[in-house]
Amino acid sequence: MNDWTDLPESVVEKGEVISKTLFSDGTYTFGRLIVLPHSKIRLHKHETDCEWYINESTGEVFHCPQGQSHEFENNTDHVVCLLSIKKKAL
Repeated sequence: MNDWTDLPESVVEKGEVISKTLFSDGTYTFGRLIVLPHSKIRLHKHETDCEWYINESTGEVFHCPQGQSHEFENNTDHVVCLLSIKKKAL
């Protein structure tokens, strides 16, 4: 799909987060996020989709249902890699 791109400042509260889309079919989008140390994805609402993050190192799963809000912060000195799955509302 695409190359790695920085998430826009409107989504990143601090630091740097880069993403890459691996697959998209119009309903599902699969991607990877690299959250650099001491970086944060700001609180945002999923109006038209739901999203799952899977931490590649720990296996921890985060889910944000449609209509809910979430954020993600890497407050460590290590890079955090996340798999992302988004599903648009039907």
